[in-house]
Amino acid sequence: MRPFSLFGVPVRIEFSFLLLAVFLGFDLASRPDRLLVWCLVVLFSVLVHEFGHAMTARRFGLSPAILIHGMGGTTQFSSDTTIGRHLLITLAGPFAGLSLGVAVLLLRSTLKIEHELIRFAVERAIWVNLGWSVFNLLPILPLDGGQATRQFIALVFRRDATSVVSVLGVLLSGGLILLAVFARQIFMGLVALNFLIHNVRVLRAQRAQQ
Repeated sequence: MRPFSLFGVPVRIEFSFLLLAVFLGFDLASRPDRLLVWCLVVLFSVLVHEFGHAMTARRFGLSPAILIHGMGGTTQFSSDTTIGRHLLITLAGPFAGLSLGVAVLLLRSTLKIEHELIRFAVERAIWVNLGWSVFNLLPILPLDGGQATRQFIALVFRRDATSVVSVLGVLLSGGLILLAVFARQIFMGLVALNFLIHNVRVLRAQRAQQ
């Protein structure tokens, strides 16, 4: 998809993101209308998350750009900023998602929604924004939780915490893989395996530099 600008922020959506959304909604294949709503909910939710990063980065004078891809989304901006500001930018994404999830949850509790598709969209929006945001805060690289943990340790102890966080990521990713095996959740297991490989590579790169 051709890049476009939204609220002054460049945005590009890759076709791989659509494939991911359809894959995650494979159980809705018999209901094309629900599948379409699901894809729109996922896209909107990821955009809200990334705009949490982007707007905070722009507040600090940076020039962010958003890329929506097969693994979710990435907000790119210059790293020429303080660790404290970088930490705030990192946490702003999950906070935006959690805020949207809570807002939709309150909306559901105050309004009686009759339309079946709207009710479906509301339920999925709550699950995506609350569930995914909490998961994203796990201290595992490259999740926001892992990035924030690394930045927080660097801010407090004035040292590079990449090795420490990558070791923690390896341990937690291994735990998620075991959990996925017991729960028979293939997709979660593949995601956790991807995290494990990523953290092992980061750890090896750090040790190679020492």
